Amino acid sequence: MTIPYHRAVFEKWLNIYKRSISAYLVLKALEKQSLTVKQLKDFMQRFGLELDSNSVYRALRRLNAMDLIDFKTEQVPATGLKRKIFYLTEDGRKVLKLMDKQVKKLR
Repeated sequence: MTIPYHRAVFEKWLNIYKRSISAYLVLKALEKQSLTVKQLKDFMQRFGLELDSNSVYRALRRLNAMDLIDFKTEQVPATGLKRKIFYLTEDGRKVLKLMDKQVKKLR
């Protein structure tokens, strides 16, 4: 069964939207503090963006490759496992400032 044209167009738009908004929300979440992946997912859920862990990691890899975010690794005291703590870079702050200006124009 093929999907209707309007549904296919919507699905393409939705994928682009999720990519764009997830990048913005990651930067926004890291604006004031460093966060773990779980904390970032929780932040995005508060804005109605339900993403699986793979989607969040893809967004983090993209932003890290663009040098907009970076991370440090810390050991979890209870388990000894390592986790990544993400934070904004200086370029990330500059890009977020430009994004915020654009978002304000859209209101």
